[in-house]
Amino acid sequence: MNLSSPVTWLASCASVLLICCGCKAPDLLGYKKAPTPLAGHGEVQSQLDRGRTMYVSVTKCNLCHRPKPVGDYSPEQWTNDILPSMGKKARLTDEQYADLLAYVTSPSAQSSKTE
Repeated sequence: MNLSSPVTWLASCASVLLICCGCKAPDLLGYKKAPTPLAGHGEVQSQLDRGRTMYVSVTKCNLCHRPKPVGDYSPEQWTNDILPSMGKKARLTDEQYADLLAYVTSPSAQSSKTE
């Protein structure tokens, strides 16, 4: 591969950057998986995991904008303002909406804020 062309060099650097950092970017912003719940709460954990996956996914929330730390908004803002509007735009199913609402209002997600 000839890297003498500025366009080729830039494309190569961008590819390396995306490969190295692309999948980890949400973790660098303070997003974290909810802690494992006590025994018997597996379904709650699954719902939180599905909600988090959707929140950082490029097929839903992250399709139009970068995700912000969940804790930048109160659970009331998520419930009454943000999700009703964004849920329609993202065409969330009732189950997806419930999963996302569970995640963004969970104590674990709420602990991440922009400093």
